[in-house]
Amino acid sequence: MQKILKSQFNCIERVHLISLDDDFLPLTAAETPLFAGVTAAWTELKDWAADQEGGKRGFREGSLERRLAARALRKSMLEIAEMARSIELSGVDPGIAERFRMPAQHTYAALFASANAFAEAAEAAKALFIARGLAPTFVTDLTALIAVFGTGSGERGNGLTRWTTGTAGVAVAAKKGMDFVRQLRPMVRARLKADPALAAAWDLAARVASPGTIGTGETPAPTAPPSGGGSGS
Repeated sequence: MQKILKSQFNCIERVHLISLDDDFLPLTAAETPLFAGVTAAWTELKDWAADQEGGKRGFREGSLERRLAARALRKSMLEIAEMARSIELSGVDPGIAERFRMPAQHTYAALFASANAFAEAAEAAKALFIARGLAPTFVTDLTALIAVFGTGSGERGNGLTRWTTGTAGVAVAAKKGMDFVRQLRPMVRARLKADPALAAAWDLAARVASPGTIGTGETPAPTAPPSGGGSGS
């Protein structure tokens, strides 16, 4: 959430809370639906902010899981590729090294595609690799890493989607709430001319701080999702 959206969120929340205060003025027929609109926008903001924060967390956790899986996957593939070259040099299976060539592109997509190709090719030549020292479960282990990598990628993608929709939802709900607040400001201020204390409280509640004066003790500001996911491994 941008700083201005954070400030608007806090403003909408304050106006919602002041309307619940028994010491505040009884609401008029004109004010009642406007305050109800503020409350509805405040509820939407909380829900969207929760989606935004949850999506951000899912994106980061998925990114970390994918990155760690990619490291382990590349290490396992390198071991298989080196063993394939050893087998080819022995003359047992000429051309086997070509079937286990590491991807030329250093991207997650290339790594994932090559890992699946490795697993498929290794299954047919499993006995040759095991005879030269690889673990009997090396194909199963490789397949398990591919699955973890895929899970991390999925969590990352789902998190980014939720993060993006939450960010958009916050902006829409904030605009909606502020439209109600702007209508209420002069209406309530006009009724509080004779009560300076309540007037000051209202002005403070309905005020949107400029971005440069926003404090740090209020609702945390969810950040905007990244514009690009990056393809490096």
